[in-house]
Amino acid sequence: MKTLQAGIALLFLMFTANATFAQSHPERQNALFRGSADRLPVTTSELDKAFTATKGETITFKFHDLLFKGEVVSSVKRYETLHTVIVRSASMNNSLLSISKRIEDDMSVTYVGRILNEKSADGYQLVKSEEGKYNFKRIKTDELLQDF
Repeated sequence: MKTLQAGIALLFLMFTANATFAQSHPERQNALFRGSADRLPVTTSELDKAFTATKGETITFKFHDLLFKGEVVSSVKRYETLHTVIVRSASMNNSLLSISKRIEDDMSVTYVGRILNEKSADGYQLVKSEEGKYNFKRIKTDELLQDF
């Protein structure tokens, strides 16, 4: 009977410890882009380079002080008005650059993009200013993205 009580107590202790560790916060990740500016000005001609590249090709982007060199892992043109390209950079811990080009009904072009790394606490999101100029703005991904 004592061994049964000891076994139950041990199981209870293990489940309690497991629940306690499961609720602890994960270790904060490193900021991969800490050395780069908070805003990186981007020209549309630099963004358009992505849409002329083919899958498997190595391409280099210069976003102000950030040099992003990587392999095109996906280039998908779903419709005549939407084209998305994903570039993986081995030199930046397999960070992904995702850029989409959308042609609006009035034939104007809109770009959407992000530079993300699952192991980094920061990244960049492409934003358009009121003047119509594009910038990569630093975002804190550790506050936005959740692990599942």
